[in-house]
Amino acid sequence: MEHFLRSISEYNQVSKDLERALEKVVITQIFAKNEQVLKEGQICHYFNFVNQGLIRSYYYHDGKDKTYWFYPENQFFTSWYSFFLRKPSFEYMEALEDTELLSITYDNYQELAKKYPDFGFFARRYAEIECATIDYQTKNYLDISAKEKYKRLIAEIPNVVSRVKLGHIASLLGISQETLSRIRADKN
Repeated sequence: MEHFLRSISEYNQVSKDLERALEKVVITQIFAKNEQVLKEGQICHYFNFVNQGLIRSYYYHDGKDKTYWFYPENQFFTSWYSFFLRKPSFEYMEALEDTELLSITYDNYQELAKKYPDFGFFARRYAEIECATIDYQTKNYLDISAKEKYKRLIAEIPNVVSRVKLGHIASLLGISQETLSRIRADKN
C-alpha cells in the first residue's frame, strides 16, 4: 500500500481521511504468470496499481495478437474504455509475470472521487495525463521510425527487454522480430 499511496501523492497530497478510506476499499488481486486479468467482452471493474509484476495490454486484429502497452510496477492502469463507459472491453490484459495488483472497484472509485477532493483531483489529473499521453503516442507514433519507437519504449520502461518476449515488443512497435533484432544490434 505504501507504493500505491506514494504514487497518488505524486499528483497531490493524500489526506489521512483518504488514506483510511483507501485502506478499506483497496483489494489485493494475485495473478499467476500468463493469467488473464481481463478478456475481450468483459466489463473492466477495476482501476489497478501494479504493486509487483508486469501486465500486457493487447487486442486481436485480423487474427493477430497486437500488443498495446506494458504496465510494470508502480503504474496505474485500467481498460479506460470499458472501465469508464461500463462497456465490454475490446482488449485483453494478461500478467506476464506473477503479479500483485492493488485494485479499486468502479463504484468505490466514483465514491472516493465524490467524497474526497484529494482523490477526485488525483483521478481527474491522472485521467488527463493518460488522455494526453494516448493522444501523443497515437499521433506521434505514426510518423517516426521503428528505431525511434524502440528508443522511446526503452526510455519509458528501461528493463522491458529483459522481462518481455521480443515478439510482444515487435508487435507493439508494429514491426517484425527480425527488424527488432536489427534495431537492437545497431548501437547508434
